Amino acid sequence: MRLLIVKLSSIGDVVQALSVLEPLRPLCSHLGWIVERPSLGLLEGHPLVERVHLFPKEELRAGLRGGGLLHAISNLRRELAGQRYDTVLDMQGLLKSALVVALSGARRKVGFAGSRELAYLALNERVPSGRLERHAVLKYLDLTRHLGAKVGRVSFPVWVRPEEEARVERLLAGGPPVIAVSPQTRWETKQWSAASFAALTRSLVAELGARVALCGAPADRPQLEAIAEQAGHPSGVLNLAGQLNLREFAHLCRLSRLVVSCDSGPMHLAAAVGAPVVAIFGPTAPWRTGPFGSTHRVVRRGLSCSPCFRKRCASRACLEGVSPQEVLEAARGLWEAPI
Repeated sequence: MRLLIVKLSSIGDVVQALSVLEPLRPLCSHLGWIVERPSLGLLEGHPLVERVHLFPKEELRAGLRGGGLLHAISNLRRELAGQRYDTVLDMQGLLKSALVVALSGARRKVGFAGSRELAYLALNERVPSGRLERHAVLKYLDLTRHLGAKVGRVSFPVWVRPEEEARVERLLAGGPPVIAVSPQTRWETKQWSAASFAALTRSLVAELGARVALCGAPADRPQLEAIAEQAGHPSGVLNLAGQLNLREFAHLCRLSRLVVSCDSGPMHLAAAVGAPVVAIFGPTAPWRTGPFGSTHRVVRRGLSCSPCFRKRCASRACLEGVSPQEVLEAARGLWEAPI
């Protein structure tokens, strides 16, 4: 089988979709994946994937605004046709992934029945997604079973280059054990306050004796600096915003005693590499998209309005009600657990 996996975004979704690689690999003579640029680093050079295609999101948008849309579509069709895929697996279930399915040239077009934006109309094999409340990873694995894969222990093969591992190890050399803290999210309703993260950071250093590595993208540096400043700039805090790519962050998580994060892509990446995670949840459902596995702790307020899945909220009570002390106690439980 020459298989194209379509999972374009977001980072957390792509990380969870890595769970299909090992079950599907024995079935494939050639395995490709198409992805958007923010998640590209998770797949470039991956030993289980022969070809990684970059979904031309910017070119398609530019084509819609100023012409050239047909040219961008034609280029994508030509690139996919050149790989002679006979099966395409749509794990995204949106209009943009349906476009890829239609352009792939594959005979078998597999995905979830009832996917959003009428994306299922592009499919000729529609797999029931099961109960809404099932975890996303379990649903992804249903797709692999449909293709004939045997699913054993669930794993997420995150590949890191040896030189990247060495760089992170040099960065963390010496000193107390590390707790990685990833404060930033894309939704404002998922974002725990800087003041709360600062109070937690201060306690992690003072009470647990940990070094805290504040992690984020280059654009997150001011927010992470504000957290460190409000925490009093304890000597055990490293602001690593913009210093690590996704693979390097994954290895940092492997080396950390635990990771604290809001509901975000970094949370899923930390869980994928086996780091114990304390996840702070507000408007979303951890039983659907929480850190996969049994070694993690989710801290949330069980309010009647949560989960609401809203990206805007006047009160944000579900998140503001989570105290730094609660998160500290969850972290303490993982910190003191046998290694």
